[in-house]
Amino acid sequence: MKSAFGRLFRTSKLASYDSGIDQVYTTYTRAMRRHEWGLKRSLPRKVMTRIATLKNIETKEQYIEFEDANQKYTTMQTWKENFPESYSPGSDISDNAANALVPMYAQKNMKADVRDDEDKKDRGIPRSLAHMTHAQWGRFLAEARARRGEWKDELEKGNYSPEETLQFMNATPKGVTNSIGVHRQPTYHDSQPLRETVMVQGRVLNRTGTSYAVAVQGIIATLPLQSYSLETRFNHRDINTFYVESAKFDAMGRPNVTLGLRPPGTRNAAVSSRRSDVERFSIGMRSTQRNVQDAYLDRIQKAAQLADIVGRGDNKKDESKDAPEANAADSASPEHLDS
Repeated sequence: MKSAFGRLFRTSKLASYDSGIDQVYTTYTRAMRRHEWGLKRSLPRKVMTRIATLKNIETKEQYIEFEDANQKYTTMQTWKENFPESYSPGSDISDNAANALVPMYAQKNMKADVRDDEDKKDRGIPRSLAHMTHAQWGRFLAEARARRGEWKDELEKGNYSPEETLQFMNATPKGVTNSIGVHRQPTYHDSQPLRETVMVQGRVLNRTGTSYAVAVQGIIATLPLQSYSLETRFNHRDINTFYVESAKFDAMGRPNVTLGLRPPGTRNAAVSSRRSDVERFSIGMRSTQRNVQDAYLDRIQKAAQLADIVGRGDNKKDESKDAPEANAADSASPEHLDS
């Protein structure tokens, strides 16, 4: 019985208790009825929560300091459900099989390259035989004689070929510059691999500066104004579909989520199509004052041209009516009568 209790205690969360970490503790239904949490003392009977964080389990007043952790627990569950592509800074993305889309053979090659880089970093900068002094050359020969047995062992293992003697001694026959830019230590970046498009359901609350506040299952996200579409009209009561552009935590541990109305990578095409629609729309609510004035002048010119054409047609009709009268007057002249 004692061994079983000791094993249970060593594997319990209480054995790894740290006041500096907000670790979440829970209890089961039967133990909750008796207000037992597996601690030295029971919590007050007024406590109705099953999830809590312990601040101090041993105080001078002989009571346990705790806080309700339902909100933190719900926030983390919501985060994992809506933003599965997120990861903590410094995490090993190659071990995250659920999010990484890198093939297995690519991961093996990446690990092999990392091992080679670590070996090169441990060996240091190759020594140049061309720039060695007489004393340095003597020390180099002494080191080579001392490592003769190690060289034979490496040849038998197949780690080196007979032509790679200088590489084994970390030397090179050419001159090597000692510039920092050439021999810079390797830099690592915790990059996120390609991921699938993540969609979430949310409700637009209000406008805050240069973005909109969007509620996504208790998490307040931001929608930049650049993503706002002229054809979209947000209703605070409607639930809209948004695309997750980034999801992370800031330095204070607060969630920082940026949403978009279109999948990532399609924003430029949407902006260009929207611009073409505006260009095709000549006169309307979005037209500028200059375009309205130009269109008004064009209409006046067309009306003036139409008036000129109508006036010319009336003049021709009058001339055609006056021509027979003139011919009749000419025939009735005295010259015609004398003839």
